Amino acid sequence: MPFLLSGLVTYLLKGLFDLTALFGQGGSYVYYYSFSTIVQGFVALVAFLGMLAVFKLQRDQTKRDRMSVPIGVIAEDITKIEASMRELTIDLKTFAVVCLSNVALALIAIPFIPYFNSHLAGPAYLAGNIILSLWVLFLAFPIIEKVLRLTP
Repeated sequence: MPFLLSGLVTYLLKGLFDLTALFGQGGSYVYYYSFSTIVQGFVALVAFLGMLAVFKLQRDQTKRDRMSVPIGVIAEDITKIEASMRELTIDLKTFAVVCLSNVALALIAIPFIPYFNSHLAGPAYLAGNIILSLWVLFLAFPIIEKVLRLTP
């Protein structure tokens, strides 16, 4: 979907600008910097959110274990904690799949940069990767919000 949207945007922009000449100039390193930044930044984001999620899941597990003591078993609270843990795990899995796909697409693009410098496929591919990156950031927000919230 992001690459279909980028194709449409690129098609509209090519009427206004010569995108191939703009991005593919001899001294221009737009593709190298863009794709390497996507790879480095998003791998770091996966590691950071993974660390936050592990912290939250361990905190919830500890809280659930304390509630399981025979003295004060509160089934409703335990169910809420388990639902919160399950929801965070699903969100984190979706985020990781999309983010790592974004990284893989950026890595795949690096050897094709000489081709991208001379064809319209370069700006279209870069736009698709940028749109996918924005989607990854959109997916990261609810995870951060859930982890930083102190209640389950």
